[in-house]
Parts: sequence; structure tokens; C-alpha cells
Amino acid sequence: MKERDVIAVDGPGAAGKSVCAEVAKRLGYALLDSGAIYRTLTLLVLRSQIDPHDVESVARLIKCNLGCISFWNNQLIFSGQPVRDEIRTPQISALVHHIAKIPAVRKLVVPLQRSFGAEDRLDIIAEGRDIGSVIFPEARVKIFMTADPSIRALRRFDQYREKDPAYAGTLDQVRNELRARDMEDTTRPESPLIRLPEAVFIDSTFMTKQEVLDKMLQVCYMRVAV
Repeated sequence: MKERDVIAVDGPGAAGKSVCAEVAKRLGYALLDSGAIYRTLTLLVLRSQIDPHDVESVARLIKCNLGCISFWNNQLIFSGQPVRDEIRTPQISALVHHIAKIPAVRKLVVPLQRSFGAEDRLDIIAEGRDIGSVIFPEARVKIFMTADPSIRALRRFDQYREKDPAYAGTLDQVRNELRARDMEDTTRPESPLIRLPEAVFIDSTFMTKQEVLDKMLQVCYMRVAV
């Protein structure tokens, strides 16, 4: 039986990884957005009204509710409902790195990520920050994507305003938010964001979304053997 293909895409926030959805569509692969899982767990913490900095309480809450997260038809499901824009708010973005850096939480989430599509042996493209290094180290294609911090901040700022025209935050606030998240991601002891030597490097600073898509497809077509 043919083993499933895995494409692992890592990189910091607002680096351009959102094109993975279109890449998956073009290739006929399933898409695993690992960040969406951590954002969903952050939403759970907020709704529970526990202190998000109380590591033990957060880990205990997530352990008891991890079964509420599942995948159906290439869609992340939380408590029986598809996860949508409610996890893409500035409030979630400001807090998710605190939740994602908790070692006990990451250890709970790793098996969930690895289980994605495994039963049906789906070919997948997975994006996040530790996909190629921890979740799918056997991935046949690994990509590391980044962009200049100022460009990433502007992209994230525009995303917030597009989703909420009344968004009252400033570009400086978003820039500081991304800087803090980058520091957390690259220095945490559990599954830090790293650039693997075997990963194809893509700097999307001066690239349009279409150019990023074309580059990713080129890499995938060249490296994914049938």
C-alpha cells in the first residue's frame, strides 16, 4: 500500500503560510492547520474563564476537553461545530502563544496532529511551527517560510481590519504582538520554531500571494514522488 505523502510547512506568523490551503486544493491533499488547533484551545481557555497563565489549570482543562476536537471532511471540529473566524480575533492572537508554549499542552496536541488523516491514509499538507521537526519529521517535503517582520506586521494588521472594520488596534501593537510571539516560538524549550537544513527556504517579503503559491507548487511538484 502506498504511504501517504506529507508536506511540512513551518514559519512564523503572517509569513504567508495561508497559501497552504490553496496548495492543498491544487494537489488534492488534506490540510492540517496546526495553529488553528492551538487557537481553538485558547478559545476554550477564554470561555472557561480560568487564568490563562495558570499552567497546571490550563493543561488540566485541555486534557479533559481534547476529545471535543476532531476532524471531519478536512475541517476542524470543536464541540460538534466547525471552527471558523472566532479563533482569528486579536484577543486569541495575543494569548495563543502563552497556551502553545506549555509543554504539557504540546504533548497532548502532538498525537492529535499526527492522527490527522492517518486512518484514511490521506496525503496532507501541514503547516505550523514544529511540523517538520517534531510532528512529521518523516515528511517528504519540508518548507520554511518567513518574511521581514515589518511586512508580516502589516499583513496581520490588514487581516484584523478586514475581519473587523472597527478594529481599534495599531500597527505598532500588532508589530509588538508578533515580536513577542516570535520570541516565544524560537526560545521555548518544547518544540521551538527552527529552520531545518533540509527545508526549502522561501522568503515571501517581496512576493505576491500568487508568487508564493506558484513557488510552493513548484517545490511540491519537484519533490513529491508518486
